[in-house]
Amino acid sequence: MIKRTYAPLKRQIQQVTHWIKQRRFQLATRALQRLHNRYPRHAQLYYQSGRLAEAQGQDSLAIKSYTQAVALNSQLAPAHYQLGFLHDKHNNFGLSISAFGRYLQLRPKTRSSKVYMQLALVFSRFKHEGTAVQFYLKALEHENVDPLVYFLLAQTLDQLGDLDLALKSLMTLGELYNARLDLLALMMGYLLERQGEYQTALNCYDEAIERNPHQILWQLKRDLTYPLIPDSHAEIEAVRVRMEQGLDRVLERLQHQPIQIARNQFFYLTMMHGNAVYTSYHHYSPLQLRTQLAQVTERVMPKPLAFEPAPLAQDQRIHLGIFSADKSLALTYVYAGAMAEGLDPARFRVTVFSTSPEITLLFKPESKYHFSQPHVSWRLISDNIYEALKQIRASHLQAMFFTEPGWDFRQYMLAMFRVAPVQCTSWMNPGTTGLKQMDYYLSAEAMEVPGAESHYIEKLERWSSFPSSVPAVSFPEPVARSEFGLADSDHLYLCLQNLLKLHPDFDQLLAGILRADPQGQIILLSGKGERLAQKMTQRFQRHMPELMDRIWVFPELDNVQFLNLLQVGDVMLDPLYYGGGTTTYQALAWGIPLVTLPTERMVGQITAALCRRLDYAEGIVDSPEAYIETAVALACDPERRMVIQERLRTNAHRIFEDPQASVCLAEFLERTLVVGHSKSGLNQD
Repeated sequence: MIKRTYAPLKRQIQQVTHWIKQRRFQLATRALQRLHNRYPRHAQLYYQSGRLAEAQGQDSLAIKSYTQAVALNSQLAPAHYQLGFLHDKHNNFGLSISAFGRYLQLRPKTRSSKVYMQLALVFSRFKHEGTAVQFYLKALEHENVDPLVYFLLAQTLDQLGDLDLALKSLMTLGELYNARLDLLALMMGYLLERQGEYQTALNCYDEAIERNPHQILWQLKRDLTYPLIPDSHAEIEAVRVRMEQGLDRVLERLQHQPIQIARNQFFYLTMMHGNAVYTSYHHYSPLQLRTQLAQVTERVMPKPLAFEPAPLAQDQRIHLGIFSADKSLALTYVYAGAMAEGLDPARFRVTVFSTSPEITLLFKPESKYHFSQPHVSWRLISDNIYEALKQIRASHLQAMFFTEPGWDFRQYMLAMFRVAPVQCTSWMNPGTTGLKQMDYYLSAEAMEVPGAESHYIEKLERWSSFPSSVPAVSFPEPVARSEFGLADSDHLYLCLQNLLKLHPDFDQLLAGILRADPQGQIILLSGKGERLAQKMTQRFQRHMPELMDRIWVFPELDNVQFLNLLQVGDVMLDPLYYGGGTTTYQALAWGIPLVTLPTERMVGQITAALCRRLDYAEGIVDSPEAYIETAVALACDPERRMVIQERLRTNAHRIFEDPQASVCLAEFLERTLVVGHSKSGLNQD
């Protein structure tokens, strides 16, 4: 009998590794089965089984194999490493941190920066930005570090809110890593731009481009730089022209010289997408610019597998997804969730998607806004766009409601790749997306002017109802004006809006009110943007220096303080071009008289539409002169304000908790899906 000889185990494992890399999975599987039979308790074989399962997309089996590997050999560092990534991918954050921590114990001198970056990402998702920064800095200690780390560090430093510390940190990094001064200059520009330091940001971008002139996306980022607090109407127009011309140049270049960016360079597109957001606040339609940006993004992004819709069975409930941005969970409920919760559970089911672990708060009864109906559930998804794409597509949605695709880059990209036969968005953060894959824009007849279809790339839906079932507002007990340092004899004109909405043209209205009313005081809010508030007051100082002592800019207030401030006002001022949303609802619920000058786009029509619904037309004006005159007349007539307040409070039920919104949503979904109109959306890809 001839004795069969076997190659040493190490050589056989190397062969299995080679087959896995070549995606010759059948050969690898058969070899591992033989080896497991011969060596049933060998940790390396379970590790290889995990690698094989992971390569085939079988994450659960991979986790099981890696776990068995470390149970047999707790010193097997690569298995801990892979477990860390898989647990993070499936949102098991505690297990992920534990696995990465064990890996670092076993490999304290590891040259890989990926572990530190992943740990930083996990802590960022739980809003532990300080800890995240420490791990990003550890990641930067390694050579050939991923450029994404620089962006994530800059973004996290920005979230901490201390620009001076953030810039100092980046300058220190520049001293340590001189070879990356180009990238650090780019990130400094990004931080400065987000804080309203427009000209200084441009200088930083120029420095980055001078050091690395071949980066066409860097040049485009420079062309798209936008002043958050512009000084004049003319400056806005000049920047708009530069942005559109820059996009035109890149599109023309891509026709002759196609490029595709790596996945770790997506952050360049994130930075540019943010610039498109800011243009929505101003007086022109952003449709052209957004369409151009979508074309650039689509040409340079790696393409995922094509979307394949699952057929809708005759007796199947329609599955609607709602995507919430991490920072907008409560608003997601207010502007989309409450409406979806009113759908018939026999005909619909709803899944709310988010990358934030705090999504669970929307399903807890103790939360101010929460879901309570069993046909609504939630799913936490990966913050990696391609993993999130797989996870959402696996849910087999018939429709996806993106709450902020024009504002949240992750939603923007998932919409571009398509996750459902019908994709729609609405007015939570309004404005067209520029994406041809976004099929419908949900609006109301009352909020759109004739011909408004030309403002959207999406098909415009004009509902009879407003496209939300906004919950009623609960007010705290009123406080005296003295709590805010305000005098009872003053006439208080409130504009409690995001400062980015205050177009330079609006300054003339504020100045006109103060000049016409010597007792007038303008009340504004800085929110979290203290530097933006400084930029705004500097603009006021240039345009109306003699009135500065009657303009108040309050710091960030909590919800109770905000509502208390609203309660002591005499008149609410709606900004030009981009009016109020949530604040308008709150003002009308309290009954404070409001003045608005409607403009052409929907963002300039919302306040007027809500006022008309409440039979309050006297606050809707048609000229800047009428705006000033009406505001001052209301502030000087307390008896008239009391009559208006009573009328607004009596009629407030017309705009809150409207069941008709759910009816319109159901009709829309059935019309576009059951009847088969969803094919028109698919044809746009």
